[in-house]
Amino acid sequence: MLPNRNLIDPLKNTSVIVVYVLLVGLVYVCGWWLLRETLFFSGILFTAYTIFFILGGGLLGAWLWVLIKLPSGLAEKFDVIKNKIAAREIVTSASFAHELARFFVVNFSYFRFDLLAVQVSIKNTSPVIYPEKYNNCMKTRNDLPGKYRNEKRIIHLGRVNLDGKKCHQYLLPFWFRDEWLGYALLVADTRLDKFNLSFLDEFEDYFIDDQLMHVLYYEQSQHMPS
Repeated sequence: MLPNRNLIDPLKNTSVIVVYVLLVGLVYVCGWWLLRETLFFSGILFTAYTIFFILGGGLLGAWLWVLIKLPSGLAEKFDVIKNKIAAREIVTSASFAHELARFFVVNFSYFRFDLLAVQVSIKNTSPVIYPEKYNNCMKTRNDLPGKYRNEKRIIHLGRVNLDGKKCHQYLLPFWFRDEWLGYALLVADTRLDKFNLSFLDEFEDYFIDDQLMHVLYYEQSQHMPS
């Protein structure tokens, strides 16, 4: 199945790009025709219209690309972590926290949805920060479990300075049914919109909590007397 998937995915991506370019081109031509019919023709008007259309089309295309690529590619990439858990390569909370923090930073790198640094803590274990160079920026957040233990959805915690840039912090709690499992402190380069926040909540619900429970059960069984 993998060879077919590797062939089909680029074709789907190319088809989306082609359809979008054709639609944008058609709207551009129709819009210009309407301008010519309703306003006087001028080079300045043509230039302004073209610049505005390029900027608008580019921003819209980037946003649509996030909507298309993010859900389809994330499940396949997270399979790497799931396979490591199944193969008993991830057997501790600390190793899961490191893998998850790295996954967030590496795979959530999109237009207006870019996670620059992540801190993950599983229950009462020490927080894991990725990339490690940001330890000094986030090491004071050990008070998070006590302050936000009852939160069940992602919340905005304000701003933080990261390499001289003002970024936004979000707390994503981990829950399995009514059991609190830990949290991820996410640092994004921009203020995330409702779609992105909802996506992160869904990501935790469908990807993280059950896999984390497998790790916790296995970790607990290793410390039980035989």
